[in-house]
Amino acid sequence: MIESPSGIGKSLATKIFQQPFYKSHKLANSNLPPNMDAPALFTSNSTPEALEHSLSGTKGFFSCVSSEQGLFNSLFGLSYGDGKQSNNDLVLNGFDAGYMDSKRITRIGYSGQVGGAISLFAQPGSIEKVLNASNGIGLSERFLMLSEPHNLGKRNHLENNTIDISLLEQYSDKCKKFTAIETPIDFEECNELEIG
Repeated sequence: MIESPSGIGKSLATKIFQQPFYKSHKLANSNLPPNMDAPALFTSNSTPEALEHSLSGTKGFFSCVSSEQGLFNSLFGLSYGDGKQSNNDLVLNGFDAGYMDSKRITRIGYSGQVGGAISLFAQPGSIEKVLNASNGIGLSERFLMLSEPHNLGKRNHLENNTIDISLLEQYSDKCKKFTAIETPIDFEECNELEIG
């Protein structure tokens, strides 16, 4: 989770980093029948209940990415909570591939391992929302948090700051290793990644 002031290009940065995955996802799902939708690659705004409902189609995986605080407002029940505790089990279990077995009267629940990631690059206030929603349940401990300082009065608008295209190409090449697949796989079949 990164907080940064308005007007610095959070949406553009998010789009640039997602683009290689969207290209790969589109290519992998180009053979689907016209009446069949491919599973969403990234969710930008979802309630925990709707996200839980999507798990059957993804075999328990989810990815939430946004440059707007609306993601947290919906996901942590801040838009409609009225002081009630939000259902954070999916997010909590998704952090370390925990097992979840939910039963609901009004919708189909999910039973199995869940794995997911949440990435938010939005305005100041995002970190405070997670800390408040955590309320001692460990939600905030599942996030790396960074708050960038304001650049008001520090930028030189006469300088031409261009994006290094060669770095974007290198990034895109690295992302090709993580090509999207047409059919979701089970957790046990996933490749293990290491930071090295």
